[in-house]
Amino acid sequence: MARHYLALLGIVFGLTNCGSAEDDGASGAASDLTGGPAQQTDGDGTAQDFHGKAFPNQTLLWEGDWSFLTQCDSFSKANKQVVFTCDEKPTRDFVDNGNWIAVPHVNFSRTLCKKNVKLCKGDTCVVATVMDRGVSSHFEGSTAVLKAFDVKPGFRSCNSSEGTATGISITFQ
Repeated sequence: MARHYLALLGIVFGLTNCGSAEDDGASGAASDLTGGPAQQTDGDGTAQDFHGKAFPNQTLLWEGDWSFLTQCDSFSKANKQVVFTCDEKPTRDFVDNGNWIAVPHVNFSRTLCKKNVKLCKGDTCVVATVMDRGVSSHFEGSTAVLKAFDVKPGFRSCNSSEGTATGISITFQ
């Protein structure tokens, strides 16, 4: 993602130290959200397989829909369409209605692109596809993913968005 997108989301969510656009999160060992090693990189800098890796009790933030991203994300706004790290030209229908997530920047590697994850809370589960590198230490999800957990995301302005699901277990398939 463009550096401007990282800065914008940092402002929206009050985040700091969001990393740079050139850092794909795969430059050595990283910490997962439970304090242990999230991934080790192979000698060539690519992440090892996340198959079966679980992240229990996570907070899932709303990343946005087509309207929010094309109005508020400077990179998508400049391109007049949504641009994900894993897909530079997703359809509007997919962005607005698909099950997709962004992986926290500290855990992200391009090898995770288009991998499936299972997100569960209680008896409710949904399968989503990794489409983006997040800007925070939290996973971020699409409107459809958050609605599956009875969260109604949205925004009033680029500086005022809402949509958070807590207690989510995320398992890479």
